Amino acid sequence: MNGIIVFLFLGTQFLMALFYPIALIYVTLMTGAMPLTFGRGEMLTGPFGRFDLTAIRLLGLCVSMLWVISLNVRVAGKYIVSYRMHALFLAYCSLALIWSPSMIYGLRMLAKLSAPFLFLLLVMTVVSSIRQLKAIESIVLISGPLVVIIAVATKLAGLNPNPMLTLPATSPAVFSAHLVGISVLVLARTGTGNRLGNSLLLVLLVGAVIAAFTRITIGAMFIGFSVILFLALGGAARVA
Repeated sequence: MNGIIVFLFLGTQFLMALFYPIALIYVTLMTGAMPLTFGRGEMLTGPFGRFDLTAIRLLGLCVSMLWVISLNVRVAGKYIVSYRMHALFLAYCSLALIWSPSMIYGLRMLAKLSAPFLFLLLVMTVVSSIRQLKAIESIVLISGPLVVIIAVATKLAGLNPNPMLTLPATSPAVFSAHLVGISVLVLARTGTGNRLGNSLLLVLLVGAVIAAFTRITIGAMFIGFSVILFLALGGAARVA
């Protein structure tokens, strides 16, 4: 049974990478914050340590992203040059595996460090129209209230013993960090139309971040809002 689940997770992502890479971006953004373990713990134990569904998803995503990027190496290469400091950092991390006390832990950490950069390259390489970019924005916005609804529902159902608001098997810090990024985007959108809808969504997200009660994410939200408001008021040019 575990083998079938692993095959579905890895195979589905790889098929999207082969035939419809933009779908890989859409699905990842929509489901990335969703917990897949729900407290179940590890499913498999192999040469690379313990694997649960979240780790398997990350493995499949990294392989799929590398495949798409390799097929578009000329386009991706231009962006790698633009973000060369990040690329050099990852190259150094790869080299550090030589003297790492644990090759297994080092590889797992390298996958975590590489995934955001690979996803950036995937988006820069695959997205080719404003319509796709707007679809990505919509999916990101939808994922915010969706995880809040799931967090509240599981809390009311008694499925999450954590005293703070969060998703099952997810720390409040991770949960609220996801919402902070979306709330900053929503705040920036309030001046571009549908002010009532964006304001209500912003109240929901801010309330969820406060309910998660993680000081670092509350502080990050304050800083993010301050930057958006400063720029909206004209920034340094207006102050001058």
